[in-house]
Amino acid sequence: MLTEDLELVTHVRDAISSQYRKLFSKRRDALRGFVDVFTISSHVTI
Repeated sequence: MLTEDLELVTHVRDAISSQYRKLFSKRRDALRGFVDVFTISSHVTI
């Protein structure tokens, strides 16, 4: 039982880390876009 749980945890962690890596590479671009939008909107409100 314990070894199965451990395998599952390891599998899930690997899946999450690979997804996170993909997300992170996309997120850098998204973050840059978000910062641009935020800067523009802050200029508009002021």
